[in-house]
Amino acid sequence: MKTQGFGSTRPCIKKIDFVRKGMFSIYFVDGRIIMVPLSAFPAIKKLTRKQREKWYTLDDVGFSFDECDEVFHIEQVLGSYVSYQYAFVPSSPKKCAEPGSQRLGFHPVPKSKKRLILNSVER
Repeated sequence: MKTQGFGSTRPCIKKIDFVRKGMFSIYFVDGRIIMVPLSAFPAIKKLTRKQREKWYTLDDVGFSFDECDEVFHIEQVLGSYVSYQYAFVPSSPKKCAEPGSQRLGFHPVPKSKKRLILNSVER
């Protein structure tokens, strides 16, 4: 049986474009396209249209621009895989952090478990 989705696929960058205002798109070799707000990447937002056209990839999972000192990794676009891998648990859904939040990977403890933790600490 073939696995559905892209779980076993390495996200390799094929192309980057800046067609939509305030956004950029990353095209992957496997056919996926991710749209990203420029506001999430101030260093890219500062580049002129001409400077943005001069992008290049690094090992297919990183990218940069001729006139930019920063190198960006695909994990900065998709999020840290470690923080969401195997996170699906039907009985206790986990909320996603808001963009720019420092709470990535944080999962609140349910009240019932908090009581158990507090009771064991008090003893």
